[in-house]
Amino acid sequence: MHYYQNSIETFTVRARQPLKATYGGNSSWSSSDLAGRKTEVRKIDLFLCNLGERCGRQELYVGIHAFIPKRMWDTSKYGLIYTDDRWEREFRAGMKQAFPVLKSVQGVSYTEQGQQGPDYVSLSGVIYGEKKIQDFANAIEAGDILYDMIFERSKNEERGFE
Repeated sequence: MHYYQNSIETFTVRARQPLKATYGGNSSWSSSDLAGRKTEVRKIDLFLCNLGERCGRQELYVGIHAFIPKRMWDTSKYGLIYTDDRWEREFRAGMKQAFPVLKSVQGVSYTEQGQQGPDYVSLSGVIYGEKKIQDFANAIEAGDILYDMIFERSKNEERGFE
């Protein structure tokens, strides 16, 4: 698998086990009355973009859409989870166990408000270093870190993906 600089490749990954994260009540976009509300993430979409070499090392951008069932968090009723510290902290703490493919992703945090969706929380991180990026790509191709997850690679030939 090759990641072409500034191109995007997408994947859908189902959780090995549900990732549980609790709303802490300090989001600028939701009520503090909802503090303690439990959520589960069972599926994520990954958006990968090779940033090329920056500061002397290779970087692979990893965008993450963490899907939450509407029955657990309905954005039309509750607003966005975006900016809630506790939810973000619990997502980071559980992401590598629920989604082993994310084990090399560092610095995971919310993306900007306009990227948040009606049924997902948008986050991003980076994989640093050519070896870690190659190991990540090899693991995806081989399926050796995916366990029982369903991994679906997007079919988007017009963007020049292999």
